[in-house]
Amino acid sequence: MKFYGYNKCGTCRKAQKFLDGKKVKYQSIDITETPPPKTVLKKALKSRELKKLFNTSGVQYKALNIKDKLKSMTEAQALDLLASNGRLVKRPIAVDGDRITVGFDEDESVLKKALKSRELKKTVQHQRRAVQGTQYQRQAAEDDRGAGARPAGVQRAAGETSYSGGRRPHHRRVR
Repeated sequence: MKFYGYNKCGTCRKAQKFLDGKKVKYQSIDITETPPPKTVLKKALKSRELKKLFNTSGVQYKALNIKDKLKSMTEAQALDLLASNGRLVKRPIAVDGDRITVGFDEDESVLKKALKSRELKKTVQHQRRAVQGTQYQRQAAEDDRGAGARPAGVQRAAGETSYSGGRRPHHRRVR
C-alpha cells in the first residue's frame, strides 16, 4: 500500500496510527515532495467530485484563490495542478491496488473497508468460534436444568405447584 501524507498533518498521523494499529505494511510518501500521479488522481476522481480532491482548508488553496478558478478549469487542468502541487491535494491518499482512499475519518474510512477484505477471514473465524461457544453454553445450561425443566427466566403459571407431575414430595410433620 502507498500512503501519501504529510508529517505535520494531524489527519495523516491519525490514519498512520490506524494502519499501524492494524499492522498494515505501507510505503509512506511525503505528498508535498512527491504528489500523487495523475493516474491515481483520475482513479480517485471516479468515486468523488473534483472539488473533494482539493485541500480546501489549505493555505495555498486560499492564497491561489482556487475556489473561484476551479469553476472555469477543465478536469485535465485541475488534475495537472493537483499532480504538480501536493499541498493542494486532500490528504492522506492511500493506494492499495485498485482501491484509493482520499482523506480519513476513522468511523467511515474507506481504509477500514479496504482492510475489511484482509480481516474478513479472521472475523469469520472469530464469529464461528463465538457461535460455537454460545451453542456449547446453551447445551450446558440445558443439561444443568435437566429434562422438562423450565427455561431460565420463565415464571410459574397461576395455580401451578412447585412440583411438576409425578409424586408429590414427602413432607414431615413437625411436632
